[in-house]
Formats: sequence, structure tokens, C-alpha cells
Amino acid sequence: MKIDLDKLRIDALPEPREPNPAELQSECSQIRKIMRQTGYTDAFPELYTDIVTYIARYRLGCQRRGLLLMGGTGCGKSEGLLRLAGILKIEYVTASDILAVFGTAEYYRMVRQPDFFSGIPAALVIDELGAEPRPYVHYGTRHNVMADVLAMRYECFKHGGARTIIGTNLNLDELHEAYGDRVESRFWECFQMATYDGPDFRKAVNKCRN
Repeated sequence: MKIDLDKLRIDALPEPREPNPAELQSECSQIRKIMRQTGYTDAFPELYTDIVTYIARYRLGCQRRGLLLMGGTGCGKSEGLLRLAGILKIEYVTASDILAVFGTAEYYRMVRQPDFFSGIPAALVIDELGAEPRPYVHYGTRHNVMADVLAMRYECFKHGGARTIIGTNLNLDELHEAYGDRVESRFWECFQMATYDGPDFRKAVNKCRN
């Protein structure tokens, strides 16, 4: 069966419904319970609340855009994204994982995440954006691989609503410098964005250990 991609464009899809407060609160309570079982606590309350709320809205079918989490090292982003990926059954990769398969069929499968039956791109978690080498040299040719990946994920969002969830230590200005005007401009359309400040939790914990 041929898929009409124009009908799958994000601007052709109906607006997602807003959950009623009681429904959202109940779903968030379930997510918090799962989080506690996996050992992820609210050591970073703002980040924890945002991830729990995003998962709840996603499961209720009320979350259209992806998620871009920005913040320094040790503020809980990776741990939160690992839990998010596990609960929502989304593939979790790092930017370095993507570079490792660049130029292969696995690269296109990983980036586009096609559904087995429909072929429509699915959601993807990309962590450690910005930690990859830039430019990346492949057979003597210099590439900004993740700029291309972000552009492809934007097309996946526009044609099918595939969401991308990203964790990065870079801020918006640094993302703009790393990936260019075109990519950074699209962030405003396809991501819900949040920035987290605070001390490195790993340093704080290990400073107290013998």
C-alpha cells in the first residue's frame, strides 16, 4: 500500500487534545512509581518533573513535539532520558553511536527509525549531542554528521510527526554555532526546550565518599 506523505504532514494532522488535570495527574503518578522502581529519583526536581510530565503526555497521546534538554554535565539528563526511552520503548542512542555507523545502512535505519509495518519514521532519543567530533572525517571528506541527522529528523517530524528527544551540554547559542542557522531555527518548531543549571551531581556525591 502506498502511503500518502502529504496526509501525514504535521500541519495536516489534528491538534493533539489537552488532557484534563485529573487524567494527567494520575498518569504522572504512575510514571513516578515506575521511575522510583528503576532508581531514578527527584534529585533534580525541575528536570524530574519535566521528564515525568513529558512521558505522561506522550502516553496519553497529547504530546506533539519532541524534547530538547540542555544543561551542564552531571545534572541528570542522561539518566532521565534512559528511563524515558525505556518507559516509552524508544531507541536510545548517543551522537557518537550515530557517527560510528555513518555511511552504512544501519545509519539510515538508526536515524529514520522506520516502523516495521508502515515504514513511517518513529521516535528516537539522541543523547550527548555536541560531544561528537566536528567535523567528522570519513574517507578523507569532512562532514557535520549531526547537522544532517537533525535535518533528517526534522523531515521525519514534518512528514509523520516522529518526535526526537535530545540531551546536550550545549546551550542554544552553542548549538547554533555547531549546526548552523537552518538547523537551530527548526528547533523552535519541533522541540519543547528546557535548560537546567546546577552543580555536577557526580562531583557532589563522590566528594563525600572516602
